[in-house]
Parts: sequence; structure tokens; C-alpha cells
Amino acid sequence: MFVYRALTSDKQLQFLSGPLLVTTEERPVAGQGIVVAVNTLQADGKRSVLVNGMPELTAGARPGDRVRLHVANLAPAGLAGLLLPDGAQIIAIDGQPCEPFPPLNNVLFLPPFGRTDVVFDMLAEQLVLVDAFDPALALVTIQAEGESGEPAVYAARLEANNNLAAEIPLASAVRGTWKSGADTPDPLVKARSGRSVVLTFENDATPRGVLIEGHAVRHLDTLDDGWKPWWQDTHLLHPDETARFAFVAEQAGRYAIEVVPLEGDGKAKTAWIEVTP
Repeated sequence: MFVYRALTSDKQLQFLSGPLLVTTEERPVAGQGIVVAVNTLQADGKRSVLVNGMPELTAGARPGDRVRLHVANLAPAGLAGLLLPDGAQIIAIDGQPCEPFPPLNNVLFLPPFGRTDVVFDMLAEQLVLVDAFDPALALVTIQAEGESGEPAVYAARLEANNNLAAEIPLASAVRGTWKSGADTPDPLVKARSGRSVVLTFENDATPRGVLIEGHAVRHLDTLDDGWKPWWQDTHLLHPDETARFAFVAEQAGRYAIEVVPLEGDGKAKTAWIEVTP
């Protein structure tokens, strides 16, 4: 799953965005797919949330069937949060399959332009998914419809993307560091195609969203001796956090990195990386 959007400083045009789904799996992981595109609006100090352009999304699913949510955060400078039902499993992050795992405390948080695919079984007559920041705000209502029929057998997980690097040699990686507030007219990193890259983000006291264009990356552990078991291209940078990401540079070109403050009146910063043949 990808997000398309208008690249503009015009606040009205910023909301010209939406999810783009590309399906390749041969065996389905669920019987019902539901797109949940969340956009957060701030006006006069008040927060409101739209789902697929509406205050609330209503959808249907067969009783007992498996449901797959394609959740995307379209807000250019805001977090999305969704409280999920018991038994929910994350199966893809930022468009890349991962080993299924449950979200912590059944809560799904997404940074700007983050995407996550989730599956769960329709075990109630109605499921109401609420906003994680305001539990009184219902965002998605799924109603059991039709006959339950025979239990369907679905794939346990999505097929892995074998085009992504199985190993990322960190010792020989080209490294670059972004510091809060820094302007980066020169490339943060310049690397040849096929070379490992490590990007470091040193944040100040402001939470920020990070979007790395053109590459799926691994979030490194603190000691750079391993990484989280999924790929991503967006990240919520917590206050005073230092985060490192590794990937193997692929296609030659110039790729943007956006770092957006989620509080205050600070402006987004743009860095970039250059991959040469």
C-alpha cells in the first residue's frame, strides 16, 4: 500500500491525498478488505478526524469471516490512532509484508503517511473501532452481514518481498546524520547502487514524523547489532530520540527525506540522498 499526495505548501491542496493499493498475493489472507484512510484536521484549537473523507466509515463483513484493514494516515503533520479488536494481527507495515504480530495493547499508531495492514476475525455482530486519542469518537463501524457459511481457510501471512535485501552489511555502510533544525542543501548520503546505507536522526524535544522516499528501511537496535523484524519508510521520532535506519541503495536517483514537526509552529525539513550507478 502506498500514499499519493499533492506536494505543495497550500493547506487546502495538502488534503489531496489517498491510498494506492497494489495486490500481488496469490492466496488471500482475508475474505473482506476495507480501506481506512485517516486524516486529522486542526482548526481553532479543535481536532477532528475524517475516515475516507467522512466523519465515520461504515462497512460490512460476513459473520466469522476474516477482515483485512488497509489503514493509512493521510495527515501531513499529525498522528493517527485506532483501537483494534482483540486478536488483531499486523501483517504489513508501509506496504511491506511482515511476520504477523499483535499491536501493543490493541492500539495502532501511524506517523504521517504511515500505512499498516491488519487482520482480525468478525466474531461479533458489530465491531466499532474508535480513535485512540479520543475513545468517544467512533471511526469505523463493521456490521456482520449475510450468512456465516463454512469457515474459510486463508493464508497465515503475506508472502515476503524477496526483492529486499536479506542482509545489510553495516560495517561497510555509508553513513549520514540528520540533526534537528539542520538545513541540508547537500545530500545527507551519497552512495553507489548496491552499497549499504545507515541514516541517523538525532531529535530534539519535539516529536517528528519521518518519511524516507524511495527505499524500505530497517530500524536498527540501539547498538546496531540487529534490527526490528519489519521494513518501513515512515517513523515516529520521539522527543530526544536518536534513531538509525539501514538499507541497501538500489536504483540510481535522488530521494527526498521529510522530517515534519508534530507539535508547535516549526516548519518541515527536507533532506535527500543520492544513489549513483
